[in-house]
Amino acid sequence: MRFVALVSILAGSGATADSLSCTLCATPCIDPVSVAFDIDRDQFAPPVNAADPPRRKVTLVQMGDARFPAEPIIMGDTRGFWAEGGGGSQVLFITQPDGTAIFVNERAGLRLEGTCVG
Repeated sequence: MRFVALVSILAGSGATADSLSCTLCATPCIDPVSVAFDIDRDQFAPPVNAADPPRRKVTLVQMGDARFPAEPIIMGDTRGFWAEGGGGSQVLFITQPDGTAIFVNERAGLRLEGTCVG
C-alpha cells in the first residue's frame, strides 16, 4: 500500500520547468542571435535535511551555435542565468516579466538586448 501511495505522489508531481526562447541583438541590430534554455524549478526546492550541502543548479543554454552550462536564476518573475565566459569572463542574462531581456559580458564589452517568450 505504501508503494502505491508513493507512486501516486510521484506521478502527480510533474516536472516544473520554465522554457525560454529569446532573440537578442547588439545596437544597432545587424546580426540577431537566438538564446534558449530551461529552468527546472525543482532545483530550487529546499534541502531535505538542513545538514545537506548546497546543491548546484544547472541549465544548458543554447546561444547561436554555442551550447554551455549556466546557473539558472529565479527572482520573483525575473528569470535568467549566470555563466563563466571565455577567458575567465562572466556573463549575465536576465529577462523581465514583460519579456524584455539583456545579456552582458563586461570583459568582452558585449551587451545584447531583445525579447523572450516562454
